Amino acid sequence: MTGNMPLNTELLISRLQNAVPALRVVSDAIGFDAIKELRLINESSAFVVLDSEKNSADVSRHTNQTFARFGIVVATRCARSSDLMRESRALIGQTRAALVGWRPENREFQGCVWLGGEVLDYDQNVLLWVDMYQTNYFTNGV
Repeated sequence: MTGNMPLNTELLISRLQNAVPALRVVSDAIGFDAIKELRLINESSAFVVLDSEKNSADVSRHTNQTFARFGIVVATRCARSSDLMRESRALIGQTRAALVGWRPENREFQGCVWLGGEVLDYDQNVLLWVDMYQTNYFTNGV
């Protein structure tokens, strides 16, 4: 990790852009926040949202392990509602395959671990699903 900064979600965005070509848009929490209504989602997308970071139990050490939780929100749009679940399942599966166990080449953080997933919202043409992951990295004191 560079210094003591929070998890670099740009690495996760880049990974999804390269590994899941079916995603037309891959963005961050700001992109996700811009979606005010499901009907405004025009294409299959994913949004990387940092959820929380926690220090390891031993805070007296100079170097500490930090656990970072993040969510990948997958938005699937289908013209036919009968295809929505099938296409959503495929995108969610491709996203999981791209991230579970993956870590950047520069080893900035450890391999990603899948924690679980759930529906955030849906209508007849759009499904929002979030998968939660965890990784860890080390921070250094002075």
